[in-house]
Amino acid sequence: MFTQRPCTHRTPRVRRTLVQLSALSATLGLGCLNLANESIVSLFLAHHGEPVDGVLPDYGGVDQPRSFTNDLNQPITVYDGYVVATSAILWNCDRFGDYIEFRWSPVAHDLLQSDGQTQVIADQPFDANEYCWLELGFGPYFSPPPESMVADPSPPPEEVEGNTLFIEGRTRNNGMNIDFVLRSPTSKNVVLDLTHIQNGGPLIIGRDEEFGVKLTVSVVYDRLFKNVDVVNMDPTVVGDQLVQGLEDALAVSLGDKIVTRQAL
Repeated sequence: MFTQRPCTHRTPRVRRTLVQLSALSATLGLGCLNLANESIVSLFLAHHGEPVDGVLPDYGGVDQPRSFTNDLNQPITVYDGYVVATSAILWNCDRFGDYIEFRWSPVAHDLLQSDGQTQVIADQPFDANEYCWLELGFGPYFSPPPESMVADPSPPPEEVEGNTLFIEGRTRNNGMNIDFVLRSPTSKNVVLDLTHIQNGGPLIIGRDEEFGVKLTVSVVYDRLFKNVDVVNMDPTVVGDQLVQGLEDALAVSLGDKIVTRQAL
């Protein structure tokens, strides 16, 4: 356990030690900064394919199927797809964390919206400090009750209800089309490393950021299908495998813009 007191003077709502963070924390040796401000942290979600030579691939336009080939040489076409985010915690480098308050929850992120388009899902003021990890939670989607004050502005289809992930699509094998529906209610938490996100170091809050601090988490959807055999495996098993695959299919970046083909 670390004996160093956290830099922040606010009592965090989350005070738990993550096993995944221990090894990273021990190597950082980061001390408190002399910062006296706080800033609004805004969290964005996006999705796209794996960049090739720094360029986002064109796998399909807005509301159009996404077509690509996985590493098993299986052609994948996604006709409908949602990934459900339920929580986010920003951890300072002393392993004290605080939730980033969702604007509505859970958030069913539509994978057929425009690749690289960012969607703001959460905002929260944070004390001046160094922040080393972002923990994003994924879990089943349940529609908010009618009396809820925070309604989902774009609710997903009813097939998503009760699921963390829902993907409908098609593959091809031996000249035959194989339709699939992949779903899973399994929950998953993913810890994203921020220790090198800002000029080679951790995220620093409290430098008089005029427009706050923006973080974008991208679902790299073709990476999600890496080592996933959609031809031969049970769809239930594949659905759970995709949820577990979020561990390697997420990318985090500073800012609220994804560099697109048109911008290069």
